Amino acid sequence: ACVGIPQPQPPHVVWLIRGLAAGVPTLACLLSFALKWRFPVHPEMSPQILAGIAAHRADPAAPVSDPVTGETLRLLEPEMASGDSLRIVHLLASFPRRALRREVEGAGDFSRLRLTMGLCSAALGAAMVVAGAGVGLTFDWLDRPDRSWVPTVLCVLTGLLLTVLAMIAFRASAANRLHEL
Repeated sequence: ACVGIPQPQPPHVVWLIRGLAAGVPTLACLLSFALKWRFPVHPEMSPQILAGIAAHRADPAAPVSDPVTGETLRLLEPEMASGDSLRIVHLLASFPRRALRREVEGAGDFSRLRLTMGLCSAALGAAMVVAGAGVGLTFDWLDRPDRSWVPTVLCVLTGLLLTVLAMIAFRASAANRLHEL
């Protein structure tokens, strides 16, 4: 490779770069449009939203008005807004409702969630080790135009797996704390 001198790229690389340069911003724009359409928050609602957040921080059971729907709602019922109950609510917020329903229908001791988090952690950890090893084994391929994409994809995959593993670790910690209660 000649440092500082532009190198000609194969046509598939040029199209990949063009596709990513046009496709990713377009998809991000469409996603932001869909979110804005689904959650119509306008600048004039900001003071009401900030007031609601401040009221919930001061008292999680305080009723506040939803600036979008106009409904009055509470973050928590008054009897759940203190001490251990509040801690339990925050731990339960780590999981989707579907997983909590399955847990309640089962033993109710969060053993299923703990097992699921453990299996997910093991599988993701193994996949991350394999992807990381793949990066190390294919690092020399970065100089080969026909294979340079392999270590790049494996490196990105390793980062994604690490992110998901961190999320699973937080959920596993919450499941363990709930099991201890």
